[in-house]
Amino acid sequence: MKRIGHWGGATLVVSFCIASFTLHAQPRARTAAAPAPRVARSAETSAERCTALQTLWVSDARAALVSLGVAAPADFEQRYRRQIRNFDTVCAALTPEQLTCLETAPNSIAAVGSCAVNEGKAFNERLDPPMVGSDMVTWQAHIHEDRSEATTAAAMAQLAGVWHRSDNYSDETFTVTAAGAATHVSTRAGQTRTVEGTIDVLSPTHLQARMSGSRYNWGFFVDGDRVLFSNQTATGAYPIAARGVTHLGFNGQFFLLENLASTPRCRAFGARLEPIDASCSWEGTGDARKLIVTTAAHRYIESGSNAMAYSMRFVERRNHLIPDGDSMFWTRVRP
Repeated sequence: MKRIGHWGGATLVVSFCIASFTLHAQPRARTAAAPAPRVARSAETSAERCTALQTLWVSDARAALVSLGVAAPADFEQRYRRQIRNFDTVCAALTPEQLTCLETAPNSIAAVGSCAVNEGKAFNERLDPPMVGSDMVTWQAHIHEDRSEATTAAAMAQLAGVWHRSDNYSDETFTVTAAGAATHVSTRAGQTRTVEGTIDVLSPTHLQARMSGSRYNWGFFVDGDRVLFSNQTATGAYPIAARGVTHLGFNGQFFLLENLASTPRCRAFGARLEPIDASCSWEGTGDARKLIVTTAAHRYIESGSNAMAYSMRFVERRNHLIPDGDSMFWTRVRP
């Protein structure tokens, strides 16, 4: 068996057999050609190669947005480049071998991790592709949905009540009246803080909160006597597509799910829009059925250290995928 190429995470393996019944010299084995760099051949100096590498980042990030079904803004390249930190100084310190690894990788952003160029380096010495995913990938149900007066009034009625959640660090109560007044009481480390404000329900799963002079846009999903509040990408409720691709975001990562009706397939991207190997499958039956999404072991971009495989679980409620587990939910304690 001989490995002769690598493309998009799949290794091409060719099996061959050479038989000889004479004493003649065997033909010399062919050596696989080294991967071709993705930068222009005219880039020879370290500075030129670094400039070309940054252009590759822009190209690969834009391609990721296309895969995710997100339209990049007109000023995407300018915004992207402005967020790159200490690039010229850090890239100039890379060895020729590290630059070659980055140039020949299938994806220049993920390669910062797989080539381990940040391993053992201090924060200001790291090559750091910008985290732009959270700014541009907004998939949740509230982005495109009915905002009629009747549906928003029904959603307000669902949301009205006293909600409670607690964890190892805090205890919180969120009270919403039918008229839209809101009170948030939180206790942390023995200190209690109360904030008054208002809630404006914009759609069945979208609200705008004005609390203590600040404005917040949240998604929300009421599941019986529980409610899930969410920002754009950390967690949320994601509608299951009748056909084609279902979009899912969790903890700054983005997933494209297909074939959920039978044997699911999935692709994943990180917060820097780098591709991540992932797998998905259903576990259990009926109301206990859960979708298991697992990101494969890889190297962290930030440090070059190894990231273990990690699994996330989701349940289906009212044709939406929501995170499994009570820690992210608020429980209604009074209507």
